[in-house]
Formats: sequence, structure tokens, C-alpha cells
Amino acid sequence: AERILPVYARWFLGKTAQCARRANAGAAELDAEGGLPVDELKRTPGGRIDRDSADEVFARRKAETEAAPDDWRSWFRLAVAYHDARDTPRARKAMQRAIALHDGRTIEA
Repeated sequence: AERILPVYARWFLGKTAQCARRANAGAAELDAEGGLPVDELKRTPGGRIDRDSADEVFARRKAETEAAPDDWRSWFRLAVAYHDARDTPRARKAMQRAIALHDGRTIEA
């Protein structure tokens, strides 16, 4: 078991780095198309994202994704909205779906 942990850790870090590279490539492509989500969130005086504002933007992004479930761009923008709403696990899953759709793959919901 002690020998497996370092192997698993390297694999996990490799997969995480690969996902980050693919997400950055998707962001660059969206930026080139003019499709990156605009930061329209209200902030508290301390600079934190206003929760109601994040929820409002999230609702729009979710509706966009439901209207175009096979569009990697909508999933990418939904991932950003999840992140802004501080829902990291769902942000990660949405980004994984965006990457898979971009690459022409399908993944389970």
C-alpha cells in the first residue's frame, strides 16, 4: 500500500495538470471568439463576490446550458458560474464536461 500512494499521487497530479491545460486552452479559444463570460458580478466593499449576484448569473448560465446541452462553450461558462458561486465540485464537473465536449467525447452526467 505504501508503494501505491506515490504512484497514485503522481497520476492524480498529472490528471489535474492536464485538465488545467485543457481548460486554459478552452479559455483561450473562447477569448479569441469573444465568448468568455464577462465579469458582471457585484462585489462587497471588501471585494468579495455578492452571493445574490452570483446566483443571478448562475441562473442565466444554467438556462443557457440547458438550451444548448451539447455546446462546450455553455458548459465552460457554467463552470465559471459554479466557481463564482463557490461550488467547486460542480465547477470541476462542468469543466470536465466542457473539455470532453470540446474534444468530441461524451461523459456521464
